[in-house]
Amino acid sequence: MRLAILLLFTAAVFAQEPQAPKSAAEFFAAGNAHFEKRANEEALAAYDKAIALDAKNADFHIARCRTLARLQRHADAIPACTEALRLKPNDPAALRWRGHFHINRREFKQAIADLTAAEKRKQDDSAIYYHLGLAQYLTGDFKAAARAFQRCLDLAKNDDDVIAAVAWLYPSLERAGKQAEAKQALARIKPQMDVKENGTYYDRLLLFQGTKSEAEVAEGMKKDALSRPTAGYGLGLWHLLNGRHPEARKYFELASTSEYPTAFGHIAAEAELKSLSKYLKTNK
Repeated sequence: MRLAILLLFTAAVFAQEPQAPKSAAEFFAAGNAHFEKRANEEALAAYDKAIALDAKNADFHIARCRTLARLQRHADAIPACTEALRLKPNDPAALRWRGHFHINRREFKQAIADLTAAEKRKQDDSAIYYHLGLAQYLTGDFKAAARAFQRCLDLAKNDDDVIAAVAWLYPSLERAGKQAEAKQALARIKPQMDVKENGTYYDRLLLFQGTKSEAEVAEGMKKDALSRPTAGYGLGLWHLLNGRHPEARKYFELASTSEYPTAFGHIAAEAELKSLSKYLKTNK
C-alpha cells in the first residue's frame, strides 16, 4: 500500500515538472525568459539551440546579438546582427542594434550608416534617433546630433525619455552655437521628475541648471561601475562648456579609465580627450 502511494506521488511530481524545450520556438521563449532575468549565459545557450533548429529566423539572431552585447562580446554581436539582416534585409531593429554595437566598438562611421538606414525605414523609434545622435555627437557633428536628439525628444513617452534626450541635446545645441535653443531644451527639465532609470543624466542636467553642485554630482560617481563614466563625463562636459579645460580633462580622464569601457560616457570622454589635446596644442 505504501509503495503504491509512493509511486503515485512520484508520478504526480514528475507530471507537474515543466517539460524541457524541444522546438526552436520553445528554446526562443526560454531564452527570452532568461534574458528578462538577466541570466545572460543561459539566454545565449537557449538562443543557440533555437538557431541550431531553425537558422532562418531573423528574430533568433537579433536576440542572440543583444545577449552577446550584454555579455560585452560586441565583436561577436555585430556578425549576429549581420546574419539577421541577411535573412531580413533592411530590418530597422537589426540595423539599430548593429549601429548601437558599432558605437560600443568606436566604429562611428559604420554606426551612422546603419542608424541612418534604420531611420529611413522607421521614423517613430526614439532609440534610432538617440543612437544616431550619439554617433554624430561623437564625430563632432553637433548640428546633425542636435537634429537627431530633438527628434528623440519629440518622441519621448515619459520623464526618463525626456531626460535621456536632453542630456545630449543640450550640449549638442550649445556646441552647435544655438544657445537660445539649448536654453529652451534645458528648460524641459523640472524639479521632482519621475526618474526611474536615468538618475545620473538627471543629475547632469540639474548641474547645468545650477540646482545641483559639482560635489553632489561627483558623489554619484561612486554608485556603481556605470555611474563613474556617466557622471564623470557629465562633470567634464560642464567644465568644458564653461571654458575650464584643466578641470574638464581631470573628469574625462576619470571617465575614460572606468571599468565599463563600452559605456557611452567612457567612449565620449575618450573622444573629448583627443579633441582637447588638439585644441590645447593649437592654442598654446
